[in-house]
Amino acid sequence: MTSSVYETGLAKRSQQPLKLYPSPKDKPVRIASLLMFHKRNLRQVRRLLRAIYDRNHHYYIHIDPKQHYLFRELLKLEKDFPNIHVSRQRHTITWGCFTQLQALLSAMKHLLSLPSWNPDFILNMSESDFPIKTITKLTQFLTANRGRNFILMQRMVTVDEFINKAGYDK
Repeated sequence: MTSSVYETGLAKRSQQPLKLYPSPKDKPVRIASLLMFHKRNLRQVRRLLRAIYDRNHHYYIHIDPKQHYLFRELLKLEKDFPNIHVSRQRHTITWGCFTQLQALLSAMKHLLSLPSWNPDFILNMSESDFPIKTITKLTQFLTANRGRNFILMQRMVTVDEFINKAGYDK
């Protein structure tokens, strides 16, 4: 949405440099992590959660419907951590396909409807991701850059390019 406003010519893009540290008077941002899990590796998921967990942030977990064990195990987290929500609405996802976007949009819509959740930022991650900075450093950086978006977009590719790049031609 933000990029489309800029594309109209009605708004000018800000070229302000990124800040590394917030002002001492800045209230820390609220982060909601949208975690999309589709594999069975519970150990890897726990490692990621330990790295990004902070009681002041929220965690919305979507688990592929084929992963029954992972779903049952992560449901247990809700009892001990009130800021973790495991979605009961589960979508089958094929990487790089429209189903991935459908699941993401559905999860984001539900996440934003949760009463006590009012995030300043939403992080989209899978179990294959792992942060290179601590959650404290990330919170500081995002607090210093409140109101900005950090979205990486890729150019559209043809069907043949997608098939080759994804390795589906082999």
